[in-house]
Amino acid sequence: MSGARILLRAKSGARVGRGHVARSAAVAEALAELGAEPLLVLDDAGEVPGLVARGLAAVAVAARPDWAREPAGAAWLDGFVDRSAELRQLARCGTPSYLVENRTPCREFARFVVQPNLYDRRDAWERVHAARVLAGPQWVPLARSVLAQPACERDLELLVTFGGSDPCGSTERVLAALPAGLRVDVSIGDHMEPRRAAIARAARHLSAELLQTG
Repeated sequence: MSGARILLRAKSGARVGRGHVARSAAVAEALAELGAEPLLVLDDAGEVPGLVARGLAAVAVAARPDWAREPAGAAWLDGFVDRSAELRQLARCGTPSYLVENRTPCREFARFVVQPNLYDRRDAWERVHAARVLAGPQWVPLARSVLAQPACERDLELLVTFGGSDPCGSTERVLAALPAGLRVDVSIGDHMEPRRAAIARAARHLSAELLQTG
């Protein structure tokens, strides 16, 4: 691992939120601690300065369009999009690929499929290709800043958070399904602010606090 270049391709931008970048950055931090040389490749150039300020190497994909052709020890691809072209290029270069939380047809071309979830719920493809699936809580990346937080007393029963955009409206659906009176905090991502009133209505039977954006 020491000195190995690891490429981390994360989907980013206003329409997808910051979840993929945050997760990939946490992986990059862990890789750097192991002596690797991670490079984050993002869609949104605006995310780059913040990552560089954290001591991480990051570039916009527009500046490295052929990133998948670069020599590397491995590649981590995070984002709900079909990455077939990049995965096939990585395979031609002999670069092991880790496709994250992606159930599009492109997983046929990935060396491994990572499902970073607390519960391992495999679909039919993942059951057939079980040897290629890396799943469970041990695959949930946590940033250094999170790991460094001191232990504290829990003052709520549930935190509901679906990232910066939650395009499927999972926040409202989960809140509506919860039992009345539950103490809940609700994260409102940057791109969910127009839905704040609808989220509040879905939580009206709960003891809920809607957190401020950011």
